[in-house]
This record gives sequence, structure tokens and C-alpha cells, in this order.
Amino acid sequence: MTKINLREKILLAGTMFRFEQIDMDDSQIAGLFCGESAVSAIHDELESVVIENVIRTMDYLEEQMSTAELIPDLDLFISLNSMLAQEQSLEVGTLRSGYSSIPCIGQLPVPDRNDVEQWIRRLNSTQTGKFNLMVAECFCSLAKIQPFWDGNKRTSLLLCNIVLMQKESVLMHISRENYSEFDRKLTLFYRGESREIIRFLTNRCMSVV
Repeated sequence: MTKINLREKILLAGTMFRFEQIDMDDSQIAGLFCGESAVSAIHDELESVVIENVIRTMDYLEEQMSTAELIPDLDLFISLNSMLAQEQSLEVGTLRSGYSSIPCIGQLPVPDRNDVEQWIRRLNSTQTGKFNLMVAECFCSLAKIQPFWDGNKRTSLLLCNIVLMQKESVLMHISRENYSEFDRKLTLFYRGESREIIRFLTNRCMSVV
């Protein structure tokens, strides 16, 4: 597996920040990774925690991907969430154990561990050709299941990108220009009204960096 580069880190971090309504441009994010700037005073306490968690997790991922091949399994999924949801989640280091909710669909049941593992197995076993579609579907489905108390889209994005970079050498990220449409289509997917988000992610949000 090739080492994740600064440009990839910036694009993934920018996407994860957008998930939390934090708008930062590439130069600001690069400054955080290069140690040239600190988290801005314009960010509130919660935003600062999100930013610090993302930067720390991406730095960890760079270190691991440059020294050993990560195994995209449930243990890695949980480990990524433990870093991304630090000081945000009711509980980290395990799957969600109680009811949760998403505003657009209401209450969510406790996630079934087997369902989560099944999506991760699909992610790892799909053959080249339909692989990018499966990555997009896996991201959307894991995000909808809400396996964790917090950081579900961030964690699912990173897991899916680890597999993408291993198999296809492409990156899935959502640009500022595409984000509004992404958010609308993901909401429709959550409601079970449309699967357009899967083609959208494949055609508009995956590229070689």
C-alpha cells in the first residue's frame, strides 16, 4: 500500500470537517497538518475537538499506512472511531449500545454487530469492476446504521478510503461544491427514497489524487 500523501490528508480532512459544518479551505487545513497554525480561535469548543481529532487520526493513518498494511475489519473500524469521536461520544471503543436518532428518519435501533461486519466483508470481497459502487454503498449504509454514538460518517469515510487506496488507488471525498447535493441525496438514501447517492459518489466524488 502506498503512503497517504498530504494532498489526500487535506481532502479527507476537509470532507470530515464538512460533515460537522466546519468550513475550512485547503490552505488552512494544510497549515494544521504542517504545524504552521493552530486551531483557530473562531472555532467553538466542539469544533475544536472535531478538528483536533481529525488531524490526529489522519497523522496516525499516515504513520500506519507507511509502515504496515492495515486490515479493514471491524476492529479497525472501531479503532478509527475511538480516535475520531474522542471527547464527543457517550462511549468509544465499542459499537453503540442504545437507541439513537437521525433528524430525517427518527429513532434508530441498536446496531446489529453482524450487519456491520457484513458490510465490511462486502467492502473487502467485491471484485474489481463493481468495486467503487460497493465502496459508495458501504459508506452510505454504514452511515445510515449509525454503528457508533458519534462520528459515523467520518469513521465510515476513512474505512472506505483505506480499502479504496489499497485496491483502486483513488480517493472518495466530497468537495465544497458538491457538498449540498451530497447532503440532499444522502438524506433521501436514509429515508429509503432514493439510491442516487451511490452513483453520485462514484461519478462525482472519486478520483485519483
